[in-house]
Amino acid sequence: MLHLNIGICDDDKLYIKEITKLLDRYMIQYDIDISYDTFTSPLVLLNRISTTPGCYDILFLDVEMSEMNGLELSEKIRSIRRNIYTIFISNYPKYMQDSFRVHPFYYLVKPLSAETFTNIMNDILSAIQSEHKLVTLLQTDRSEETVDLGDILCIEVTDGKKELLDFHLFDHILHAKGKISAWQEKLASYDFFPCHRKYLVNLTHIHYFEKNHVILDNGFSIPISRGNEKILKDRYNNNIVRLKKL
Repeated sequence: MLHLNIGICDDDKLYIKEITKLLDRYMIQYDIDISYDTFTSPLVLLNRISTTPGCYDILFLDVEMSEMNGLELSEKIRSIRRNIYTIFISNYPKYMQDSFRVHPFYYLVKPLSAETFTNIMNDILSAIQSEHKLVTLLQTDRSEETVDLGDILCIEVTDGKKELLDFHLFDHILHAKGKISAWQEKLASYDFFPCHRKYLVNLTHIHYFEKNHVILDNGFSIPISRGNEKILKDRYNNNIVRLKKL
C-alpha cells in the first residue's frame, strides 16, 4: 500500500482542524495510508524540511501567514526539494496568479469544499502512482521493504565479491544482495548515474559538489571518479534545467 506523508501549515488552527478532518475522512473512504503533521509556524516547517528533505510528499500551505507567507515558504522549500506536491489555501483568489511562479499542484479557496478536496487528493494520488516507481528489496536479513526509487539517494557497493549493496535513504540504509551493474542497467531511464565504480547516485538528491566528491541532501559524501566528473556535472545541470521547467 502506498503511504503518503503530508505537512499542513496554517497559522489559523481552525483551518488546520478542517483539513485534518477532510484527510481523516479521505483515508477511511479510500483506504489510503496517510500520516500528517501540522504546523502553525512556517519557520518550523521549513526547518523540518531543511533537516529532513524527504519527510513530506504533499504540503498544504496557507498563503497569508504572519511570519512568512505561503508563496515565500514554497520558494524556499523548492530550493531544498522540488519534487513535492503543494496545495495553496487562501481566503483570496487574487493570490492565485502570484502562486504560479512556484508551480503549485492546486490552489484552494477558503472555505474548503469536501468534494473539491477529494478530487484534488484523487488527482495527486494518480500523479504519484504514475510518476513514482516502487521496488521491493529483499534485505540480507530476509526481510522485505518496498521503496520509491525517488527516495533512494544512492546505491553503494559494500562487498563486490559477496555482491552486497547498501541502498541509502534519507533516514536509514537497506542492506541487500545484488550487482551495481545490474541496477545501473535497471535504472538507466531514471535519474541515476554511476559517479564511481562503487556508487550509483540519484541526481535529484545531489545537494552540491565538493572537490572530487558530491554531497547528497542528507549530507552524505560520495566520491566521483575523475573520468566521470564532467559527465556527472553535465547530467546534473541538465536535470536542474528540466526540474525548473516542471
